[in-house]
Formats: sequence, C-alpha cells, structure tokens
Amino acid sequence: SPITSSRQITATLTPPTQSKIQNPKSEIERALALTRLGDGRASTALRALAQSMSDAKDAKALAELVSYARYHADPLTAMRVAQALVSMDATGDPFKRPRLLLKTLYPTPYSELVAQESETRNVDPLVMYALMRQESQFIPGARSRSDARGLAQVIPSTGEGIAQQLGDTAFSADDLFLPHVSIRYGTYYLASNLPQFDRKLLPALAAYNGGPGNAARWLAGSALIDPDLYAERIDIFETEDYLGKVYTNYGFYKLAYGR
Repeated sequence: SPITSSRQITATLTPPTQSKIQNPKSEIERALALTRLGDGRASTALRALAQSMSDAKDAKALAELVSYARYHADPLTAMRVAQALVSMDATGDPFKRPRLLLKTLYPTPYSELVAQESETRNVDPLVMYALMRQESQFIPGARSRSDARGLAQVIPSTGEGIAQQLGDTAFSADDLFLPHVSIRYGTYYLASNLPQFDRKLLPALAAYNGGPGNAARWLAGSALIDPDLYAERIDIFETEDYLGKVYTNYGFYKLAYGR
C-alpha cells in the first residue's frame, strides 16, 4: 500500500547526517507521533523536520517524509514538506517531477464537495482547486485583511448576496468558514461570472479577484481570445499576480491529474 504507517516510516527514514536537529531520530518519532495523534504541533514538527532533511541534502529521507505527509498530514503541511524536497532541485524541470510529488504539491481535499458543486455549476473542479490553493492554501479558517473568509475567500457582503440568490435565509458571515458553504459559494460566484465572458476562464478569474466591472474593463475586442493580451491590460497588481498564480496552479493540476 502507498499509505505508509508512522511505524514503517520511522524504521525506514535515515536521520540526516548534517542536520541542525540535535537528535534526528527522536525528532522523526516525535513528528510522526504528533501527526498520528492529530496534535496541532504536528505541522510545525513536520515542517522543521523537512527543513532539516533539506539542509542535510538527504533527498531519500525527505522523499519518504513527503509520501507520509501526503496521506497523514493536512494539505498545507504536506505541500510545505513537498516544497522542501523541490527546493533541493530548484533548477530541475517541474514538468518532470514524479506524479506523487505533483499531487502532494497540488492536492485535492474536500473532493466530494468540490465534485458536487463543480458539476452543479458546470465548472472544472481543477479550476476550483487551483483557486483555493491560491486563496487559502486549503485552510478552512483563513481570513484576509479585507475580511475574505474560508477556503474560497468570499467576503461577507458577497456571501450575503449569494445567500439571497441561493435562498439561504439562515446565512451568517461566519458560515463562510465552513468548507461546504465556502466551496458552494465560491463555485457559485466563479460560475456566475462565466456567461458574461463567453465562459473564458481568465476574465472570470479576474472578476473573482478584482470584480466583474474591472474584468470587463480589461476586455477590448480581441483581448477576449488572447490570454496574453488580456493579462497585460490588467492594471491592478494584486489581480495580475493572482491571475498568474491561479492559472499556473491550474496548469499543474491538469498535469498532475492527467487532464
């Protein structure tokens, strides 16, 4: 089975020989025990262990830790452990990375919720994963400086409007921290912007971040069918940066999951 147990990985991991951790074997056991117990300190312990292995240039041990984290840690922690492994080969071709590593870097949590809402709204589920990876890094309790909340980072005022359209009369702003609400509302909002842009993804994503008015303003005839030209016309740095990162995420999701 690809799902490695904590006992198995403790036995196979080779403690880094040049680690900054004073007792590597003990730290391995502690990190895996905390993960197994669901202790909140597990994320810090696993990330510190991954950094130690990276510093020691112990790619084999770190690869084993990535495999373990993928199946046992939360998505963000697993992503960070995988990024530590990638950093050891920063100049390598990202398109030639092993499929398991790509799937750890680009995970698909809440799969049933995402699949259901994406099918309902006729949205590629991989787009929603690409969006959530950038918006919240899959942290349900994420909250931005602009008060955007949850996995899909919907702001309360937008959430209230969506709730009215969906008939959710009992909606409250804190509901956006609930995965099933955030995914439902985020998918609905993205899908609602697609028709006015001829279902083109880039302007719809730009509307998600910068607002439909700005997304429409950046359109100018041929820009609708020219992604590069459209991106160049975005005059809000945050939206330009956001669009590039989400679209890159989407490309790697398609690569990792064979679509």
